Amino acid sequence: MNYSNISRAVEFYGSRGYIYLDDAPWDVREAAYYATKPSGAQDVVRTVAGRFDGFPVASGEQSFIQMMLDGQPIKRAICVTPCYRAEPRIDTLHRPYFMKAELINAQDVDEGHLIHMIHDACTFFEQFFPVRVVQTGPSDLGEPSYDIVEKGTRFELGSYGIREHKDLRWIYGTACAEPRLSTAIARCSKYTGR
Repeated sequence: MNYSNISRAVEFYGSRGYIYLDDAPWDVREAAYYATKPSGAQDVVRTVAGRFDGFPVASGEQSFIQMMLDGQPIKRAICVTPCYRAEPRIDTLHRPYFMKAELINAQDVDEGHLIHMIHDACTFFEQFFPVRVVQTGPSDLGEPSYDIVEKGTRFELGSYGIREHKDLRWIYGTACAEPRLSTAIARCSKYTGR
């Protein structure tokens, strides 16, 4: 796991106007946890210690949701959290936990600002290798959702879209996940011979 890639992402997105929130919770209450949990996905083990009897986050997106539900205004922000997943199989792409810098825009929520976030993410990832954007389908809201993949191997680097929960609406996106980015860099080097 290359933590310098996470630091590089925080610095890069800070230069793009995203505010780094270092107080994003690593465990959240049920409403925030289930707001983004895919149907059919298994729950992770609930925490015992912490601010409350909650769920460890599967993504910083849940941290942002918890903060908004607690009344904290969130506009354009980035946070870094561990991500815990109950994966049915463990391999290079599927891990029970990893670190991720997550983006949110809860200020200007429309497709144009989603495309702007994706453009920023492509610019960040293109420091390492060529990328492409793949539409993954409509979200639950009927809005388009996208993945950014490494162009040659099509290794997924992040997901982007628009979601809502109760009276909240936001754009989400991956700034940098580790060790996923390090793995993509290694795979790309093997693929291209560089």
